[in-house]
Amino acid sequence: MSKEEKRNLMAGVAAVKTAAAAIKTAKEGEESLTEEKKAELQENMNAIADAQTGGLAEYTRRADAAEEKVNN
Repeated sequence: MSKEEKRNLMAGVAAVKTAAAAIKTAKEGEESLTEEKKAELQENMNAIADAQTGGLAEYTRRADAAEEKVNN
């Protein structure tokens, strides 16, 4: 499998997981979201963004993190 195929597969899995989490959260309420679940959702959203941008979103996240370190 090529990198692009793997990225697209991961994005598909992440989209399904995100949809399932959204449905569960809608049923149980937002207070049911733990920090661990929020982090998992963010990882899923990152995987989707990576697939949409051909992997370039990762560099944007890295640059944002570096800029935050410099500013703080």
